[in-house]
Amino acid sequence: MADPFIGQVTLMGFNFNPRGWFKCNGALLSISQHSTLFSLLGTNYGGDGRVTFALPDLRGRVPMSYGRHPGSLYDWRIGQVAGAERHTMTVLEMATHSHDATFSGVSTGVSFAMTATTDDGDNASPSDGAYLATTLPPAGGPDKPEQIYNSNPSSGSLVQLGGVSVSGKPSGSVTINANGAGQPFSLMQPTLALNHCIANVGVYPPRS
Repeated sequence: MADPFIGQVTLMGFNFNPRGWFKCNGALLSISQHSTLFSLLGTNYGGDGRVTFALPDLRGRVPMSYGRHPGSLYDWRIGQVAGAERHTMTVLEMATHSHDATFSGVSTGVSFAMTATTDDGDNASPSDGAYLATTLPPAGGPDKPEQIYNSNPSSGSLVQLGGVSVSGKPSGSVTINANGAGQPFSLMQPTLALNHCIANVGVYPPRS
């Protein structure tokens, strides 16, 4: 093949760098020993610029042209790296969405029997364990409360009152459980790994 330009990056189908070429693996080189290549690369890919400079590191990387494409958000400088193989989505990156939840209560009723006593009432005020009783006229005059409760009825006086029911419609809140495992996902495009090499020996590229 014709002599390559020094600094030219080429793909190789084999896994070693030929004589006069370096692998694009980010290695640091001595400026004094490779001054011609340094004059072209500078510190675009790393190095301190006094003693060392770095080769491009294309291991696991996809190259692209530097600059800004019309309509693009980014103006890429030469040697800039970006991107990741995997990513875990955050809440801020999720599309705006909502989860509907409906709780429809069903009307229902409960019927039950109330126990009362046929004994005469002995108290106008209710107490724990008292029963509704046969009402007696107010003691002490018509302006006194009627005695409608009996707290100690006889055992044979207890009767069950029917026709007592309670109806209502229950209400409540709905909690939606969190879903998903929060695992990172791959961002990799379909890929074939080859061997990028950069020429250290060849023709110094003239500027057009």
